[in-house]
Order: sequence, then C-alpha cells, then structure tokens
Amino acid sequence: MAVSFNDKDIYNQKFNPRAHLDRYYSSKDGALVNDKYLEFVLKQLAKTFTAGVVEGETLIDIGTGLSIYQLLSACEVFKEIIVSDYSALCRQEFEKWLKKHPGTFDWSPVVRYVCDLEGQSEKSTQKEEKLRQRVKEILKCDVTQSQPLESSLPLSADCLLSSLCLEAACKDHDTYRRAIKNISTLLKPGGHLVMMGALEDTYYTVGDHRFSVLFYDAGFVRNALTGAGYIIKDFQVCPRPKDSAHSFSDYKGFFFVVACKETSSLTVLERIPIYGNPSFENSNQLNCGALKVSNKAIEPEERGTTGLLMPQDDNYKPEQNNGFNIAPGALPDW
Repeated sequence: MAVSFNDKDIYNQKFNPRAHLDRYYSSKDGALVNDKYLEFVLKQLAKTFTAGVVEGETLIDIGTGLSIYQLLSACEVFKEIIVSDYSALCRQEFEKWLKKHPGTFDWSPVVRYVCDLEGQSEKSTQKEEKLRQRVKEILKCDVTQSQPLESSLPLSADCLLSSLCLEAACKDHDTYRRAIKNISTLLKPGGHLVMMGALEDTYYTVGDHRFSVLFYDAGFVRNALTGAGYIIKDFQVCPRPKDSAHSFSDYKGFFFVVACKETSSLTVLERIPIYGNPSFENSNQLNCGALKVSNKAIEPEERGTTGLLMPQDDNYKPEQNNGFNIAPGALPDW
C-alpha cells in the first residue's frame, strides 16, 4: 500500500523514539539487526574511519535521530562531533543518552561489537565515554533548507555523516538532489560525505504509524552525488535477506557510500559509472584525499568501488555483494 508523503512536523507529533529503538535496534530481535543492516554498516564504518580513509577535526552528523552506532568508529578520529535532527523528540532522546539519564536505550552490545571490529575489545567500557566527550553540540537540522543547520556560527566540517535520513525527509527526487547540495554547503572542499540509506523503500513503521520513505535505487544515489560535485570513492550494497519476514518496512536493501567533495582544482573528464571501470583521458593524476586516479583503467579491487550487483541483475548471487560477505548466520554474537 502506497504511503503519502509525511509532512516533516509529523516527527514531532507521531514519532515514538523508544518504540523505534526497540523495534529496529534491539539486540534480541531488532529488524535492522536481523536484516544485517547494522552488521553491514558497522563493518564499513570501522574500515572507513580506522584505516585513515576519512579523517579530520570536525564531523557533522546529519539526521542523527536517536542513534549512536554510526558515530562509534568516527569518535576515534574526529575531535569534534556535531549531531543534528529535525525532530525535537529525537534530539531530546539523544541528549538523554548523552547525559546518562536512567532507562535510556542500551547500546552496549553494539559498542562491544564495534570495539571487536577495531581490535580494541578491552576498551568497550571506554568507547561510549569517548563519544560523549567528542559530541559538542546538538542542533536542529532541516535538509530541505539552503542553510540546513540552526547555528549562530558558520559551520565547516571535514566530514559529513548521514544514516537513513534523506529518504525520510525528501518528498521527491528533485528534493533529494537539492538536499544533497544543501548539506554540502557544510562540507569543506576535499572533505568527505559518508552516507547510508535504504534502497527501493516506500515506508517504515513506528508503533502503529507508517512513515513515508522516498523510493530510489542505487543508480539514483550515485547520480545525485556526482551531480552535486562528488567523486565516489566507495559504494557498497547489502541486499535484504531472503528470509526477512517482517513488514515493518519494505526496503529491498541498503547502501553505504564514501564520496569526496571536489575542489576547484579537480577536473573530472569521466565520472565513475555504475558498472565497469572508470577511465580518464589525460595523464594528470586527480587527487581527492586518499584517492588518486591516473589515466590507467582501475580494477575494482584497486579502487574499492566494485560493479554494483543488485537482485535484478542476471549475475547477482546473494553471497556476492561488492566485497561484503553476507553469509547465512553471519550476525554478530550479541
């Protein structure tokens, strides 16, 4: 059943923060735990931040919502983290965690898993405290506005992070493209956008209420990013498991992307396509953070952006997914 677009103020009226956390992130039966989304993005985030692919002083999280999982690896790299959300209810719930209010959601199984990924199992008790120290501000955010953050001071980040946000905030594809450009005003040239989202999704539920989600595929996301002046450095897809039986949402999969904001000195003659290898006609190297592209064709294992395989492709195999092995029963032992 199609869901009409929700006005953004519905998130201050109908959204139940704790019900959302319990339904999607519970270590026992959370939908995003069972569907391997959390495992998928935590592995990608740990690889991105701990390997030095993305680093700097300041990170802004766009549409933080109620979650801390997306910030756990980032707090090892960035000294200043600014979180944001449109919903006052979500900002209040995040502040409860920040101030250690009793009864807040228990993220400790996720924290332990991230520490294991980073090879720092013994530091799991310190991880949340480090993140609390890194968070400097909680701001209101509206990605549909040309100045998306409500701040008294101009903000400029080395990295923008966003998880499951834009598809819920944008009513159509044009609005999504503008939203990418709006948040990009907060990012320094040469800085990185790290983004995660749902693919081919139309709704998700919290309690008894259905919230609308913008339907798009992986190709649309890539085109929106390159159209906004980004060079895609890594793009990964995690299909929804075939045995996923819940009806809390109708997503077909998830994506994870790392993209670099072009500087004026970069001239890209041909952008990376969805399938196949990129090529460039000149012999000068193009530099974007850790990315260096020359005039030779780059093999998938070299550039970290393999051909995108989705369920509709003839060559698609469930166990093959851009270098991420989604084997049955591969959930973390939480």
